[in-house]
Amino acid sequence: MIVVSGSCLGVIRSKYPDYASKPGVEIVHATEAIAELIEDGSLKLNQPVHQKVTYHDPCYLGRQSEPTPEWKGEEKIALGVMTYTEPPRPVNFGTNGVFEAPREILGAVPGLDFIEMQRVREYAYCCGGGGGAPEAYPELARTAAEHRLEEARSTGAETLVTACASCMGQLAGAQNGQDEAVARMRVVDVIDLAFEAAGLKE
Repeated sequence: MIVVSGSCLGVIRSKYPDYASKPGVEIVHATEAIAELIEDGSLKLNQPVHQKVTYHDPCYLGRQSEPTPEWKGEEKIALGVMTYTEPPRPVNFGTNGVFEAPREILGAVPGLDFIEMQRVREYAYCCGGGGGAPEAYPELARTAAEHRLEEARSTGAETLVTACASCMGQLAGAQNGQDEAVARMRVVDVIDLAFEAAGLKE
């Protein structure tokens, strides 16, 4: 099953096995599928895209899509209040999410000048757009987006690329009222950029 949403990937790949049932099929994000098509030569990116870009790692596509490690044990209660597991349950550190595929796509686009931000992969700063934060804590969510936009601006990038519709909306929405370098920065999805480089975008 190929999913475009990082949130869907995170839920189906890493949460369903814990709270519902393990899917009987492989769950793949669109960036993983596209990176594979590029690698095996099925998708050619021949159209140069002359832009300086940086990439924002979405929380759900990255940290939150890490598969849950296999664990067989039991939960116990100490002193009638504290729950613990025996043997200890392995901890996810967010390091095995989808980080490489979007970067492989960016690396395959001719003419692209890709510059990483300071906080990337499992250490990437949240855009503030997930988990209902914009509705519950709008000021906090906007501040998070503004911090991430400033970090993107500090790379000198003209374009901020991500792989999440929620991140795109949150980051683009926070551009209003910012300085000119941030306000004019293009915010795009890595899939759209790949289509542009493949000559498939109108």
